[in-house]
Amino acid sequence: MNFKNFLRNLSKPTKSKRILFFLILDTLFGVLSIVFSFLFIFGTNFFSLKHYLPAFILCCVPVKIFSLLVFRIYKSTWRFFGLSDLFRLIQSLVIAFILSILVFTITNRVYPFTLRLLILDFFIFMFSSMSLRVSKRLFMEILLRRRKITSKRAIIIGAGNLGEMIVRNLMKNNFVPYYPAGFLDDDETKVGMYVHGVRVLGNLGDLEKTIEKMQIDTIIISIARFHQDKLKEIYLTARKHKIQDIKSVPHYFMEDSYEKVPIIEQLEDVSLEEIIGRQEITIEQHLLEEQFRDKDILVTGASGSIGAEIVDQLCLFSPRRLILLEIDETELFYQEKRLRSKYQNMGDKIIPILGDIRDYQRLHFVFSQYRPQIIFHAAAYKHVPMVEKNASEAVKVNILGTYNLCKLSTMYNAERFVLISTDKAVNPTSVMGATKRFCEYLAMSFNQENSCKFIAVRFGNVLGSRGSVFPIFVEQIKKGGPVTVTHPEMKRYFMTIREAVLLVLQASAIGNGGEVLVLDMGQPVSILSLAEQMIKFSGLEPYKDIKIEFTGLRPGEKLFEELLTAEEGTRATRHQKIFTANISKRYSREFLEEKVEQLKNCAYMSDSENIVKTLKEVVVTYQPSHNDFF
Repeated sequence: MNFKNFLRNLSKPTKSKRILFFLILDTLFGVLSIVFSFLFIFGTNFFSLKHYLPAFILCCVPVKIFSLLVFRIYKSTWRFFGLSDLFRLIQSLVIAFILSILVFTITNRVYPFTLRLLILDFFIFMFSSMSLRVSKRLFMEILLRRRKITSKRAIIIGAGNLGEMIVRNLMKNNFVPYYPAGFLDDDETKVGMYVHGVRVLGNLGDLEKTIEKMQIDTIIISIARFHQDKLKEIYLTARKHKIQDIKSVPHYFMEDSYEKVPIIEQLEDVSLEEIIGRQEITIEQHLLEEQFRDKDILVTGASGSIGAEIVDQLCLFSPRRLILLEIDETELFYQEKRLRSKYQNMGDKIIPILGDIRDYQRLHFVFSQYRPQIIFHAAAYKHVPMVEKNASEAVKVNILGTYNLCKLSTMYNAERFVLISTDKAVNPTSVMGATKRFCEYLAMSFNQENSCKFIAVRFGNVLGSRGSVFPIFVEQIKKGGPVTVTHPEMKRYFMTIREAVLLVLQASAIGNGGEVLVLDMGQPVSILSLAEQMIKFSGLEPYKDIKIEFTGLRPGEKLFEELLTAEEGTRATRHQKIFTANISKRYSREFLEEKVEQLKNCAYMSDSENIVKTLKEVVVTYQPSHNDFF
């Protein structure tokens, strides 16, 4: 360490320096309060009675310091000295007052003026000690607010625990990046109250008036599970007043994670996909903490839409190591940078690995080096029309890559393997859907022979994932249209990415192995209706400001995606939105390994026709939607 760094570290406030600072000042205040008490009581007779002064100082000051130490007043943070700290301070001084009387009584030094002097000393010292401790907070909450505000002016929806934590976090950061202009809360008893000096201005119905009056730049929703209808109201009001920055506390936020990751760092943009697709999702947080805490977890496709969200949510459960396997170098670079900034408690626990799941040797190195206990397999080729034209690559990634991971998970005694599947695997009409159904069978076959629990989680489309219909519509609306819809009757199941991943984490924890778990995606959504809603939420009129055009079904696409085949039913699990599919057809590992070898040979020969034939031998419900392969 060079001399400059030494001086910098020396100048930094530390706990021991803070305690020493307050000890010295409290000692000084203790001496001065006794001197001023003498002056006030005796006036011009002070000098004739000054010989009593040392006895009072030696009896009272140590007793006060001792009492303050016992009540842990010196462990309070100066900047956030609150009511609970104030009550402890008063209690400690009352005890010190009583002890001082006892000391004088025991030492036979009780004078006619002792009680009067001790009472006056008590109030003078209490006032000075309290003033010292609230001074910094007073400065932060009042004087600092009068400076020129450069941060975004924010209104906070919800004045509960999370709202208080947000303001406290902003105070700690000198009101950067947001300056809390006020709260809105539907609890009428809170209106007019103050939280850390920030006033509750009114209820949610006052939002529009508050935005205009307070010149608001940002809206922060400090309620973890906010009703979707109210969220829509806020979103439309914000857009009406040209407010683009709307933040919210994520559904999976845990209040005890505030110390690990400041709540401001966890605030997320409220996007249009959340407004349209948001659902009420509850998870068993303690179960997930038990499942993931101090575990080595591998996520494949870690920088993709689903993989990245899995990684983000896992960071809150304190895994021992989080291994990010990704083929896209640029995406992995930026993801690592973002994670290290957002989750500083993770530090070296985040391990980025460039690699391809088709490369068995690379995967073997990763497993031998890190020995992951839980694997979330989210790497796959997923775009139906593109995969339809490149069947051999779909086999290499979706099937051979999955086989490599299943084999190594068994070899290195992993605890759980979670395969991310899709509704397109049900009665597939595309190569993509058929390969994913093959992978479900593959996972179930590996589960039969070892202690590792293999679980497949099947769900529909997620709003906002890369290449999905949602960002395409957003881009088309920005350009002024037209918005292109394949067919007026096309429907899909939709859920936001974070809600789907929440259920994936829950499913991974409750799965017993060998199952296909199906997520309840709610009711299927008309793609045409989705396009119309998105245009309206953008402040435009469909068919008037933005045209909608129909382009026709593409190869491999269906009008409607099912989550179950006709012969499959479901069984309930402990979670109301997760079901177990009754899979009647299962294959042995030996049979599927033989088919994997056949598909491998076909893939490396780019033999699409035989790929489809082999897939049909395993996935008997697979009905290709076109005859290009034959």
